[in-house]
Amino acid sequence: MWRVLFCLWALFRVAPLAAQSAPQRVTWLQLQNSYFLGFYQYTVTADSLMVQWLNLNPCPDSVYRRALTPRERNQLLAAVNHTYLSTIRAEYQCATTNSDEARYTVIIQKGTRRKRTEISGCQVPWFNALVQELNRLLPETHRCGYLRL
Repeated sequence: MWRVLFCLWALFRVAPLAAQSAPQRVTWLQLQNSYFLGFYQYTVTADSLMVQWLNLNPCPDSVYRRALTPRERNQLLAAVNHTYLSTIRAEYQCATTNSDEARYTVIIQKGTRRKRTEISGCQVPWFNALVQELNRLLPETHRCGYLRL
């Protein structure tokens, strides 16, 4: 009897989950750049980059859309791909006297896990690298105006 139970246990046991040796790759990313009466929304999917202007109007205005090659996508998301979601704080807010400063909301999805963070007045290295690569891919009129390190 014990031998049968042991064989069944050995047959159906689940191996324990090992710690992740490397961060997962980003599957979807959304960046919202908030201004006074609206915000720009940048969305990166598996194969495209889309920019929308959302304001008090009930309908979003799709401003710009382009296809991304796998190489462009890898370069764009490199800094975020090398960052664990668990190390990203919910909010990065530094003391500032400028109340009109742009505010950034970033939603990152890696596999089935999602992380949302708010950035205001701070220079965050992974976000700085993301914005620089994003600006490199966008025309001048749709670039994100984040501070450089």
